[in-house]
Amino acid sequence: MQIPQFPEAHHPLIQSLARYSDRDLLILFQRHPDQGRYFAALFCRYSPIVYTLIWHSLRSPVQAEYLFAQTWRHLYYELGGLDLRSLSGTGFNFQNWLINVTAHCINHTNLPPVESRSEEHTSELQSPYVI
Repeated sequence: MQIPQFPEAHHPLIQSLARYSDRDLLILFQRHPDQGRYFAALFCRYSPIVYTLIWHSLRSPVQAEYLFAQTWRHLYYELGGLDLRSLSGTGFNFQNWLINVTAHCINHTNLPPVESRSEEHTSELQSPYVI
């Protein structure tokens, strides 16, 4: 398994946010959802964890890539509605929350089937048509 590298992580806008806490990035993301840099900073920070969890949970690399994209799409919408005020003082940990949401996506996302070459070849051999 090789964790994908995203060139966005090296962009000066994203690198300038490296010193911000998760909470600060979440607040800025919620206040300025039209500025993708705050979400991108969280994505760049946590994509290796999310990718690793997904990769080790699925057998197919194609399904893992698909679920990785779907999970981050889900996270984008969840983060927009996350009520940080109600979570303050509760010991909220963003990384733990992210892992739990990723686990939920792994367990509840309907993945498209992946055909193998052997299945394609077998179906060709079992064709009801004789030439």
